[in-house]
Amino acid sequence: MHITQIRRSSLMPPEQLEQLDRLLAEGKVEESLEYCMSPDNDSYLTRILASGLLRYQRSAFGPFELKNAIEEAGEDQTARLYRSTDALGVIGAIAPLLGLLGTVLGMVGAFDAIGNSGAGNYESLATNISLALVTTLLGLVLAIPCVALFSFFRNRIDGLSSEAASEIERLVLHLEEAQAGT
Repeated sequence: MHITQIRRSSLMPPEQLEQLDRLLAEGKVEESLEYCMSPDNDSYLTRILASGLLRYQRSAFGPFELKNAIEEAGEDQTARLYRSTDALGVIGAIAPLLGLLGTVLGMVGAFDAIGNSGAGNYESLATNISLALVTTLLGLVLAIPCVALFSFFRNRIDGLSSEAASEIERLVLHLEEAQAGT
């Protein structure tokens, strides 16, 4: 799911960038806002830009409020993406603990076998130690990819949010140029 959702073409579709660039270059703020608010155009980019354009239109200090609104919306949308990866982080943190729990249970069983029958019951001892090692292995097999993917997606979100900020800043320049021209 994250591979398809956390990528540039999903968060900032090129056709949306082109359309918004054209509309804002022509000074069509209302049409740009309608485009961003349309459910058909829902994306990371349009949710952030819609917040800024809405405040731009509603406030007497529009241009000054625009950047604050975009920053706030950007932080909110980025936090939303981060939260979507939290399950990977939780699994990566808990899996080794579950493996350790299995290890402890296996070792308790091994010591119990030694205590009940002396050191001569090697089969029971080996079975319990095997159980301990298998649970450790399974915990690590689950945790390692989860932690790696968690880090990968977090870094990907950081890079894409930075890229989105640059694109949005480029789009907003059209509004600033229009404001300076009047």
